[in-house]
Amino acid sequence: MKVSGIVERGAGRGRSEFVPTLNLMLDSVPEDLAYGIYVCRVYIDGSEYGGAMHYGKRTTIDDLVTFEVNVFDFDQTIYGESVEVEVMDKIRDIVKFENKEELQKRIQQDIVEAKSVLSSRY
Repeated sequence: MKVSGIVERGAGRGRSEFVPTLNLMLDSVPEDLAYGIYVCRVYIDGSEYGGAMHYGKRTTIDDLVTFEVNVFDFDQTIYGESVEVEVMDKIRDIVKFENKEELQKRIQQDIVEAKSVLSSRY
């Protein structure tokens, strides 16, 4: 399934504490898209990138529902730009971690797994 939205400025927590992400305000959320961490493809200005996507509550941080994508091999500021995300394999459900350090470790594992899935299946 594909979703699209506009890149919004976040609090900067991803870049400073975890990994950089694009925070998207979606045009609409498909009813069958469950909260979780996913492998995805991201389409930005005619180029295609792999990524790891979070959709749902940030339970370890603040319980806000967000749609965030760590785009592999991409380091540009594109606030206000439209982005399309192809949601692919689900890596895991969202869980609350004991602390930010445990979350950081799991994010790194999720990225490794997403890259592995993209290289082996797609």
